[in-house]
Amino acid sequence: MLVSEKLYKETLTLCAITERINFTQEPQRTPNALTSEITHQLIEDSILLKNSMYSALTEQASLSKHYSILRFALILAKNLQSYIKGLERDHSVNKEYLKVSRRALRLYRRLLLSNYNQWKVQLN
Repeated sequence: MLVSEKLYKETLTLCAITERINFTQEPQRTPNALTSEITHQLIEDSILLKNSMYSALTEQASLSKHYSILRFALILAKNLQSYIKGLERDHSVNKEYLKVSRRALRLYRRLLLSNYNQWKVQLN
């Protein structure tokens, strides 16, 4: 099994932070359609990341299947980073909350990438 309990717990933490993005809208700004779409995509990809990591943790699949799930997790983490950057440029979400989200995402990606090479070695 390639996904560790620690990585799954970090995934849950990251997802909890990103799923609360709707509640951190700036009160003086009304979100436009683009902001609403970015927020929706951020939450959807966060849920998708959580579900894929859960399936990687619980399924008894082959190493190549686990590896593909982990590559997918890297792509989703990069998408989350892009969504947060888009929300920063829009200025409709609290800056402090986005800073916390960005930091949590950076730590998560670092953990994922640090183990990625070790998992890649197991496949070869």
